[in-house]
This record gives sequence, C-alpha cells and structure tokens, in this order.
Amino acid sequence: TMSLTMSLTTSLIQLVVLLSSTGMCVGQQFSWGASDYYMGWSGGSTWLESSDLCMQRGSGWDLAAITTSTENRGLESIMLDYCEEEQGDLALCCFYLGGYNINSPTEMDWVTGEGASYFNWSESYEEPNDLPGSCLYTCVENYAGISGEWGDKACDVTGSTKYLCEKK
Repeated sequence: TMSLTMSLTTSLIQLVVLLSSTGMCVGQQFSWGASDYYMGWSGGSTWLESSDLCMQRGSGWDLAAITTSTENRGLESIMLDYCEEEQGDLALCCFYLGGYNINSPTEMDWVTGEGASYFNWSESYEEPNDLPGSCLYTCVENYAGISGEWGDKACDVTGSTKYLCEKK
C-alpha cells in the first residue's frame, strides 16, 4: 500500500502542477463593496449543492444576493474579466446566484432573507421561463450583448454552471 500511496501522491502533485500551468483555476476570491466574494470555478453542481459549497467556506458565506444594478454591473465586470482569462475572445460563463423560489418575474427569495426588489431578467431569452419554484443564475459574456442578465432554471439541474458566493 505504501507504493500505491506514493503513486497517488505523485499523481496528485502532477495534476496540481498541470492545472497551475494551464491557468485553470478552481476558484477566485475578491472583494467588492462591503462584501467578499468567491467564484466557484467548477461546474457540475445543482443550485443546492452550489449553496452548500459556499456555506462550507465558513460563517456568513452563501450564494450571492445581487440587490442593485450597481452591484450587478460591478460583479459582472469582475466575473467577465476572469471568464475571458479562462476562455479568451469568445467567453461565456454562467454562475448560480442566491435567488430561489422564483414564481414570477417579480417574486423571488434571496438566501440572505433580503427582499427581492431589483431584477435583471434576460428579455432575449424570455426569462424567467422555468417557473414555478426555480433558481437564479447569471451569465457573463463578451460577444452577444447580454452579459450580466439573469435566467432561471430548475434547482436540481446540473451542468456547466459555476457559482458565485458572497460573505455578508
């Protein structure tokens, strides 16, 4: 078992070196306004699993609640910078946010308990379109003119969606 452990350790080190050298990141932490944020860079989780990953970061962390257009624009710009760093000229990254229980374009709960009065639904994609009881995501991109717009999807869907955590 000692040689197996050594082999696994060597493989893990090689993987970390490979990921570091390719510029792929598993997450990125930054501050904006009065909050700290963390972009979970790995997709494949449901909305609830993404929320759990945020809460595992420690006290006060959960999926982000974007409550003003200023906050939405500021975060969109930062997320797009990292997305372009990862993907280049034609970049598209989508992130789960802390909105859930979406039952109409003006009816949604935030994980923070704050009232939802600001919305930025994508009109191009006729969002929200997975009602009722759906969960919130946003996409940032640099080629179609819809960066920072919101959409909803069933809360148990997995796929390539990343997640944005916020510590209040």
